[in-house]
Amino acid sequence: MKQLIPKQCILQVEPYTGGNHKINSDQIVNLASNESAIGPSPKVIDLLKSPYQAINRYPDGSALLLRRAISEKYKIEVDKISCGAGSDELIDILVRSFAGVDDEVLYSQYGFLMYPIVAKTNGSIPVAAPEYNFRTDIHSILSSITKRTKVILIANPNNPTGSYLTKIEIELLCREVPKNILIVIDSAYAEFVEKDDYEPGIEFVNKYENLVMTRTFSKLYGLAFLRLGWSYSSKYIAEIINKVRLPFNVNGLAQKAGIEALSDSEHEKLIIRNNNKNLSWLTDSLKSIGFEVLPSVANFILVKFNDNNHANLAHKFLLE
Repeated sequence: MKQLIPKQCILQVEPYTGGNHKINSDQIVNLASNESAIGPSPKVIDLLKSPYQAINRYPDGSALLLRRAISEKYKIEVDKISCGAGSDELIDILVRSFAGVDDEVLYSQYGFLMYPIVAKTNGSIPVAAPEYNFRTDIHSILSSITKRTKVILIANPNNPTGSYLTKIEIELLCREVPKNILIVIDSAYAEFVEKDDYEPGIEFVNKYENLVMTRTFSKLYGLAFLRLGWSYSSKYIAEIINKVRLPFNVNGLAQKAGIEALSDSEHEKLIIRNNNKNLSWLTDSLKSIGFEVLPSVANFILVKFNDNNHANLAHKFLLE
């Protein structure tokens, strides 16, 4: 009997593994997926509690009302906004749309683990540009570009290092990258950054046709369970995303929750204040007992251990 075999590129993929949610204990605090510690806005909670009678109807495939809410909040054009089932889906669509088999997808060495996965599942070649001091290096990215490079994926701030690129660095990248290469700035943690020299990507999308910014509702807004993300790009790229995405890719409840989340600026401020307080406290506490903690502008930190054994022992201890 012949065996059913998928494409070779699929066999090479190690599936993405999120945080360990299999531990059934009220005493466990799960820090592995950078989820919101407080949760969504009370407005979202009220929405989820209210009876909803139209679940037999398909949602708006274009997510127009949500895109209008995003447009109003950030003062950007509705037609340049695309919505997805998390920003992961949009990144996958962009790679599938602009990189083919044996094309190269370039990312930073310690970038988000999904980047090489989406490249491999598409049959493209993931290329990791070396980092220095656990920070994306623009010159390293630029020197890693070849004739086969089609997409560059950069998280800013970066997960898991917590570092960020300044406006000057992103400007240099955009200016030097050939215009036939797509640049994706993954700004999943942008709302947490309070640095004067940081720009999440809107300014650069308005200036460079080959750049896309992706965002998520999973982190600051606490909607990880509903899977909701969005992107801002040129109309040309937005039209391509619209062609490739599946119909009704964002469910109706997620769309409504996103609108409610965007309307609650006080809850946003609460989350940011809480994050600033605890980011500082946890960093200082770990340093006080001898750990090296890398500077972070996001809602997580990266702690350096002496070696793998030291890290594994700490992991085992924390699980207990």
